[in-house]
Formats: sequence, C-alpha cells, structure tokens
Amino acid sequence: MSQNIQKKHTVTRPVSEKAYNGFVDRINAVIHDPEGRVLMLDALEHYLAGDATYYAESLHGGMLMAFEMLIFEIDRAMERSARARRRRQRRVAEPTGGAVSTKDLLSSAKTFEEVFAALHNAFPSAFDKESDVGPEEPQTFVPPASRRSRRAKALSGRKKNRWQRIG
Repeated sequence: MSQNIQKKHTVTRPVSEKAYNGFVDRINAVIHDPEGRVLMLDALEHYLAGDATYYAESLHGGMLMAFEMLIFEIDRAMERSARARRRRQRRVAEPTGGAVSTKDLLSSAKTFEEVFAALHNAFPSAFDKESDVGPEEPQTFVPPASRRSRRAKALSGRKKNRWQRIG
C-alpha cells in the first residue's frame, strides 16, 4: 500500500499566524464595506510582503487612516516574530539542539573538577561573566529613614493651611 503524504503548504509571513489572524479579524470587524475589506486585506498582504508604499496608493480617506493606525501593531508583531526566529536559529545551530540534560552531563563525571569542566563546556557564557568582575568594594549599611522623618522632609518648606472662618 502506498500512502499519499501531502506536504503542508506553509505561507511564510514576517508575522505569526496568530497575529495575522488577529489583524484580519480586526479589519473584518471595522470595515463593513466588502470592497473596502478586500482593499484593506490586499494592503495588509502587500505591507507584509515588504511593499510599504502600496497601501498609500490603494487606500483612501478613513481606510488609509485606519490602516496607518494598524501599521504600528504590524511592525511590533514583525519585530517579535524576527526575534523568535533568531532564537530558534540559535537553538538549532547549537550542537546539542539547545537542550542540555544536566543528568547526562553529571552522570559521567566522578570528581568536582570533571563536573565543573562539563558545566563550563555546556554553559560557557555563564562562566565568562565572572572574569569581568573586579574586586568587591566594602558596602556600608545605611538604615532606611523612619516614616516620621521622611514625612517631615516631604512637608518641610510647605505653607501650612490653617482653617479659617467662613463668612
């Protein structure tokens, strides 16, 4: 028996599917004119594809203003997605695939030096920060001021309001 395995057709956009669906739902909720919806969705597709001038040419009046208000959120979603893609690329590029099992690291180590070396190899950035630290300066303990003294300091210099007779 041969099975027909269909590849999932993926559309690569600079935003997540959730964000894209949110933008489409928002456009559908705000624009009631069917032709206006088509124009707004077309402008969204072009903006996501990188054509930042298309929407200004195709939209007019209130739709142009509405889309320009939406651009701020679209740009933020694009930045979020770009950061997520960079994180994923770093995880994939790591030799262990991003997951380091402490149990696997420590199971083969017998002495403290071996444990330290294994952890240093697995997490080099955690150990590099210690070399930048200089000698510690002695810190003196300064007790916080009492509530009464803080209140007196805040009220100093103010003119007192005194009750006066009415009429």
